[in-house]
Amino acid sequence: MYTVHPPNFECYFLRTILHKVKRPKNFQIMKTVNGQTLETFRKTCLSLIILVDDSDWDKTMDETSLFQSLKQLRNLFATMLYNYNISNPTYLWEKPKTHLSEDILYRVQQSNHHDNVTLSDDTFRIWFAIASQE
Repeated sequence: MYTVHPPNFECYFLRTILHKVKRPKNFQIMKTVNGQTLETFRKTCLSLIILVDDSDWDKTMDETSLFQSLKQLRNLFATMLYNYNISNPTYLWEKPKTHLSEDILYRVQQSNHHDNVTLSDDTFRIWFAIASQE
């Protein structure tokens, strides 16, 4: 069987299913779990518990935040987005987004000589979009 790079998501999940499902007759059968046909091979993998959820990545971010700098934590987050099949990257971003930007917010406040400067949700969305594309 050919190798498939993980960022080629659906092909990667299809290949993963092919390792688990014995002698599938068609693609529709490969997307069926407990009589329900799912939309994607990724959802099928999650339903078959071939893939785990993002709780391990969430724990990694929590633990790393205890002893790494914010810059290192942002680099870890970007690395996770780029190199791994994160099931729900938005969830993984929502929890630590304020913490990940504390040093940047501090610099913005200092450069503007104003402590009441805050970061809007739009700013966070832009940062997330940029991090997701890197």
